[in-house]
Amino acid sequence: MACLVGYRELPDLFRKCLSSYIDAGCRCLVVGIDGNDDQDEQMLQIFQETFQGNSRIGIIHLPQCVGTMFVEDASHRTVNCERASSAHKGMDEPTAFAKAYDFLKKEVQRLGCLEPSLTSQGFTAICFTQPHRDLKEIRLSAWILSIVLADMYNIEYLWSSDSDTIVAKDCVQNAFKIMVSEPKAGGVSALVQIATTNLPIISRMAETAFAFDVYLNRAALAATCRSECLIGAGSMFRIPALREVAVPWYRIQYPGSCTLTTINEDIQITMLLAAKGWHRLYSERSVILTTGPLTIRGWLGQRVRWSRALNLHLWYDFHYIFSQGPMYLAYWYKAALYDVLLWLYFVYYAITGQKLLQFSVSDLLLLEVLPPFYNWLRTPGSLSAKPISIALYFLYRFFGPTVKMYALLTPFDQSWGLSRAQNGLTTLGSIVYEREMAFLAVWIL
Repeated sequence: MACLVGYRELPDLFRKCLSSYIDAGCRCLVVGIDGNDDQDEQMLQIFQETFQGNSRIGIIHLPQCVGTMFVEDASHRTVNCERASSAHKGMDEPTAFAKAYDFLKKEVQRLGCLEPSLTSQGFTAICFTQPHRDLKEIRLSAWILSIVLADMYNIEYLWSSDSDTIVAKDCVQNAFKIMVSEPKAGGVSALVQIATTNLPIISRMAETAFAFDVYLNRAALAATCRSECLIGAGSMFRIPALREVAVPWYRIQYPGSCTLTTINEDIQITMLLAAKGWHRLYSERSVILTTGPLTIRGWLGQRVRWSRALNLHLWYDFHYIFSQGPMYLAYWYKAALYDVLLWLYFVYYAITGQKLLQFSVSDLLLLEVLPPFYNWLRTPGSLSAKPISIALYFLYRFFGPTVKMYALLTPFDQSWGLSRAQNGLTTLGSIVYEREMAFLAVWIL
């Protein structure tokens, strides 16, 4: 069983996304459309065109967001992961979940088109729309609706993704095998690759970063059942685990912004699963294809936002990081400090002609040279046959220090999160990243 969410997706990409779930062997799919205006009808039409015929389909139009109706109250606006339960003074988490669950169960029952059990023939698909607000709102609704169907069909696992993500044919099955083999696994994440054809150099660099840097880190941490992030673009959850953490996940909000924002939502769900004792794993054989930045401006803005999010995680969730053992702690603080120290070292040397720190050649070899070659040999897929990926990795590493330093110097910039909709628009489209580009130009010079 799978669910995915999206907002005004590109038509061709959305068609490919939906079709990939049929090819992957999923028998039941929930699609959430974040918006119910005339402009959002196109996604609904594509859904109907894709599954018309041999599929049982249902359409649900929610008048309000489920989180707004049953889960949200003002007290969760400044809640981090540790205080999520105690700070919420309104409806307790089990009661909030039960009310949202009952509401969506009644909506499913009103459809009257679903069979009491899944069969080997055909495909069951439900699409729902709700007013546009933010990613957490639409994903919470999709998760709880999926749990309703999972209970109906006696399904224990849920694949969760986005409308711009295409799953490989064996992606979901490979994740399922890992989940089944580990009874305490609460979730398993996939390997990300870029879907765009005829990739420009920036997109190929981004793909190399996903396949090399991310692969090595997540595979190592997952060996201890502590993968640092179950990515929103493609992860599988055990239904009992997701049932426990869905409401507290929705209520988490980092301080530092005057409006509710969606940031670190994938790390937050990972932390909550850890707090409940669930393991977090990684499946490098579960390949998903998603869109990526096509220009240096877009890539730089994306990396700066992610780096600010990492800084927020380190600052507000340090108790959790320290609780996960020395390997997990070393990973996060290397990710936060290593590139910053490199930036300081090179800038200090350029200005004074003196070395700020004494680097060991063997350490530099271990940190910068061996990882890309290891990944080049180990990572599955087409990248392993392209030696140019090594050069792209070093290009990615060249930009790393300036991204991390700029994010550290601008922690309160409001572009670090995706704000909730105001007048139907989010703030992401208005970000132009002029200062980020100027900072990069100084680093290059």
